[in-house]
Amino acid sequence: MINIFKQAYEVLNVLKIYHPFINGPNGEYVKQMLMDYPDVRINIPPLSVMKDEISVAGEKNGVMAVVEKIKEISKVLVC
Repeated sequence: MINIFKQAYEVLNVLKIYHPFINGPNGEYVKQMLMDYPDVRINIPPLSVMKDEISVAGEKNGVMAVVEKIKEISKVLVC
């Protein structure tokens, strides 16, 4: 049984031009985050979809950690 209170869903506003940098070379950054937090799903829209957002869903603590990691990467890109 899944406790719905342990689940989380976050949508981050990240400009589409930065999505490849969040994904990392050959998707390595996202792969590493998914290995570190296997109960989390990260949705970076494909290149054909014109959206400035990334969604993260899954176990609450993992979602919070992945969101912070994405924010860290975004902060470096914007500066």
